[in-house]
Amino acid sequence: MGQGTEPNGVIVVQREDLLPNGIKPGAAKPDYLHKSNVLCRRIPVPLVAVVIVNSVLPIFIITTIVLAGNQNKGSGGGPDSSVPDPCGEGWIWYAGKCYFFSENSSDWDKAQSFCRSHNASLAHFERKQELAFAMRYKGRLDHWIGLRREEHGQLWKWTDESELKLLDIPLQESGCVYLNEVSPKVASCTMNRNWVCTKPGRSNL
Repeated sequence: MGQGTEPNGVIVVQREDLLPNGIKPGAAKPDYLHKSNVLCRRIPVPLVAVVIVNSVLPIFIITTIVLAGNQNKGSGGGPDSSVPDPCGEGWIWYAGKCYFFSENSSDWDKAQSFCRSHNASLAHFERKQELAFAMRYKGRLDHWIGLRREEHGQLWKWTDESELKLLDIPLQESGCVYLNEVSPKVASCTMNRNWVCTKPGRSNL
């Protein structure tokens, strides 16, 4: 604004038109205004937002995954090393028993000795489900089980001296029993075959 004086001595303030930034029309703009305008043009606000989101979002996702994994471990979602193995390495747990399927072959007596050295015996089946499991898991190889008869006229017995009740074995045969691809069969106990051991699972589960 400018000042003027009326003839009667009264000072009159004259209005000057200014731009919103306080600069007179036609006047040269200060350098800082030029720089700020350049910055505003070069870095749009939406672009800044995209950069921030792209930087923060991956960190958020990784943190969420790590926390979820830790929570699953604590709630039993994954293997818990504090739970004891009911059977031990190389053995398979099924329906309260531990099963061992050999990769080698031997005669019936040596197979039984191996099982005893692991506090087990050649497989003894008390239920059809157990027999079905062994038949399915053993694959195509023949496997000795813990059933034998020394002579005709004797009873078929398991290694614990209990009598046969589950399997249908031909009465006219004697020897040791193995599982083939289809069903239990009888053969000479001196022949070499793979074998199946069983033992009770640990009671601390």
